[in-house]
Amino acid sequence: MKRFSNKWLSKRLLVPIGALILTVAIGAYAFAATGTAGSRATTEGTASSQSGAVSPDKDRCGPDGVPRGSCGPGSRFGTHHGPGIGGMGGGLTDEQKAALQERRQEREARMQVFLDELRAKMSPEDQAIFDGLRNTAQQQRAAVETAREQLHDTMGRLRALIDKYRGESSSATPTATNS
Repeated sequence: MKRFSNKWLSKRLLVPIGALILTVAIGAYAFAATGTAGSRATTEGTASSQSGAVSPDKDRCGPDGVPRGSCGPGSRFGTHHGPGIGGMGGGLTDEQKAALQERRQEREARMQVFLDELRAKMSPEDQAIFDGLRNTAQQQRAAVETAREQLHDTMGRLRALIDKYRGESSSATPTATNS
């Protein structure tokens, strides 16, 4: 009696082979999305930040090109690591800041041209609504920027207070409690 048939063998291997293909596909996607540590590609396809290219996260930077929010000093994405750790530190050079400012101005100019062309196609009633909404958005952006600055100051004071007590005892680190 033939114990193993080709049909049974193919069914038996179907799930492991499918899992292997799925694992390889996920790994390839993750590698393509992140790249290697030394050669992270930007949106323009240029080399990494080690070669002086501008980060694709340029919209997360403030008006002076300095990172803000989750990529500021003290966060795990910030420039607090120093210049020698895998291209993560050192801040932005003046050349990079100038490139950021230039790209920001180009983007704003393109958006202004687009919005002007779009507004020209609108009826007078829609133009009034459009203008009102743009003014509201501009006021809200200003309020968000003010709140962001206040939050940055508050988080800085909070970090300073935490750092004051952080080194006093090693038992202050979070551990699992036994109940």
